[in-house]
Amino acid sequence: MYENIHNATPHDVMVYAPDGEHLIHTFPRAGTALRIQERDGGPANVDGLDLGKIPLVCPPTRLSLETSGTPVPRGAKAIIVSGMVGEYLAMHPECYAGISVLGPRSGPSCVVRDKKGAILGTRFLVKYR
Repeated sequence: MYENIHNATPHDVMVYAPDGEHLIHTFPRAGTALRIQERDGGPANVDGLDLGKIPLVCPPTRLSLETSGTPVPRGAKAIIVSGMVGEYLAMHPECYAGISVLGPRSGPSCVVRDKKGAILGTRFLVKYR
């Protein structure tokens, strides 16, 4: 059922039922890492608000996609990526055309944590495209 979904993050992605108690599936890391490469920040000014020495990456065109490790397999129907990569790929449909882009939802009500507060997984995946 999940064999055509390729995890392109550097860690296993564990998806739990909405109750947060039952693990539905673990998408193991596949050796592919898609990351966002930031170019030098633009002017530290947002709508007239001076940000001083805080570097700003804006607009999104100042970002690029970096791939390391094994390539995404040809038969992949979907890839799992981080939120930042998912947003980038949603704006760049020419990258990995024809492949759905998913990511673990990471809001406070979406993550599953252990008793010490460490994140174990997510209750939901986001579809970026």
